[in-house]
Amino acid sequence: MMYDFIVIGGGSAGLVAAKFAKGLGKKTAIVEKNKLGGDCTHSGCIPSKTLLKSAHMADSIKNLKEFGLTMDTSSLDTSKVMQHVRQIVAGVYESETPDVIRAEGIDVIEGCAEFKDNDTIIVNGEEITSKIFLIATGSSPLIPPIEGLSEVTSYTNETIFYIDELPSSIAVLGGGPIGIELATAFNALGVDTAVIEMGSNILPKEDMELSELLRANMEEDDIKILTNTKVISVSQNEGFLTLKTEGAVEEVHAEVFLIAAGRTPNVEGMNLSKAGVKYNKHGIKVGRYLNTTAPNIYAAGDVVGPYQFTHVADYEAVTATRNALIPFNKAVDYSNIGWCTYTEPELARCGLTQEEAEKVYGKNKIRVFRYLQNDVDRAITDGTSVGMAKYVTNKNGKILGIHILGERAGEVIHEPMLAKKLNIPFQEIADLVHIYPTYSYAVRQPSKYAAVEMLLDNPIVKFIRGLKK
Repeated sequence: MMYDFIVIGGGSAGLVAAKFAKGLGKKTAIVEKNKLGGDCTHSGCIPSKTLLKSAHMADSIKNLKEFGLTMDTSSLDTSKVMQHVRQIVAGVYESETPDVIRAEGIDVIEGCAEFKDNDTIIVNGEEITSKIFLIATGSSPLIPPIEGLSEVTSYTNETIFYIDELPSSIAVLGGGPIGIELATAFNALGVDTAVIEMGSNILPKEDMELSELLRANMEEDDIKILTNTKVISVSQNEGFLTLKTEGAVEEVHAEVFLIAAGRTPNVEGMNLSKAGVKYNKHGIKVGRYLNTTAPNIYAAGDVVGPYQFTHVADYEAVTATRNALIPFNKAVDYSNIGWCTYTEPELARCGLTQEEAEKVYGKNKIRVFRYLQNDVDRAITDGTSVGMAKYVTNKNGKILGIHILGERAGEVIHEPMLAKKLNIPFQEIADLVHIYPTYSYAVRQPSKYAAVEMLLDNPIVKFIRGLKK
């Protein structure tokens, strides 16, 4: 069987690429060994955000008194939360089933793909050829070597959403986005929660000032965070686990052990070497057009990196498919990629941290503007005043980095992100009349501060101020 375009992997990147190729009139197929939708639908974005919403509702009920409301909240029943999560996942999957995709004119081949050469794959014993291949096989949970791990029951993001009821306690290994989000959710739902992180702080890729502020807030919410701590062994007795550790404490006890220690690209089992595709432990090697070392094979999504997010997978899928099928190539550009960790409150980022900007430009060549969430009137009315917005610019106001810790940070960040992409100086955002009262004042107010600083730096203004002295 001959195709114009075959995607290996039916997750976020694979579905986007296949639909794009089909839209260009190409005979297209997806090869998927599990369920279409991939990690995002079944074990990532959809179930985690559903769980977080349930957690947010539970937390709101517990804090009714803060809003002048009273009722008995001591008997909150959380026994059906995980069932609800799975129902939402099933609902989303209904739009991604093989039958739905086939109805769009895209063939879905269920099975494992192995390359015979760069033009041919073997699936279920059948040889299938294509002019172009796109590898979008995603990533899987990284399982660290821990003594006794194979002898106990542990979970990852791929299995935790299938538990029947919430546990009494959970130990989360890993202080990255997945671990911190799930720790936030389980804790708000009444689960005794501990996070174990080998590094010196949680969310090490975020601005240090804001990640430390978030950590303090999580600890106020009774989440135990053990940094500089390594799990060396685990054992299980009568339904509970004992984690032997090196670091802050000697032991951690919990009913459930969740491993969220990072991701590893899915590169094994495809005979990539037979196709001439080079890869390593970090993923498939690609060029700036997302082309692999084989002339007719491209790659996108988590299997490529450097950012393992659904929206980046979407962007890479469009870019790779365009470069594979349209004569005019477009290089991938990650300079304006943003992301958000959906904690309470959310933490969003785009661009350089203050520390990174100081290293690149020099400490005296940048400006930093901060605005506390408890100065945002909408945050005060909503009782969500924890957090800070932080903007890093050069001396002329060019935006270098955006960091927002606060309610709806994942939404609020898009305005300064657009300004950054379009090279609009930060101070010019102040010229837009923002609707009041909204969370966007976490952007508007510090941009006014930037406008004032730029005005005071104007040579004419300096001269006039000098005359008045």
